Amino acid sequence: MHGAIQFAETTNSTVFRMWHCYITSAGRFWPFGPFGIIDSVSIRGSISHMNRWNIPAWLESEVRARDTGCIYCRVVFGSAAGTGARPSWEHIINDARIITRENIALCCRTCNSSKGARLLADWLSSPYCARRGVGRDTVAEIVRAALPKL
Repeated sequence: MHGAIQFAETTNSTVFRMWHCYITSAGRFWPFGPFGIIDSVSIRGSISHMNRWNIPAWLESEVRARDTGCIYCRVVFGSAAGTGARPSWEHIINDARIITRENIALCCRTCNSSKGARLLADWLSSPYCARRGVGRDTVAEIVRAALPKL
């Protein structure tokens, strides 16, 4: 279900604000009101604030609690000097439209930079992963679930 819709807020049967919305295939819509886009709102009507990567606050909190280390090389965030031990947002499947708990994760900056836009299975067989000991058996469960079954 996606496309443009229009709806009105009413009070005592009087329309006081008209909204124009675009519904995404993920079931979320962005209202365009008198002051432009206000935020992402679910069809149920509750406001869901988003970070600058369009990750809803509830999902960001859930992922931060789950991923305390890199989902690929397993370094614990904040445990080592340098940028490698700092978390960065990752789409396990490289599609920015898939914003789900199964696809959004935290990985270290070095793994994220190395993976880039490559397919997960291709990246896992790269020289970078071989040097760092990153493989199908060593990555987090969330990554193994995204891998094609062999």
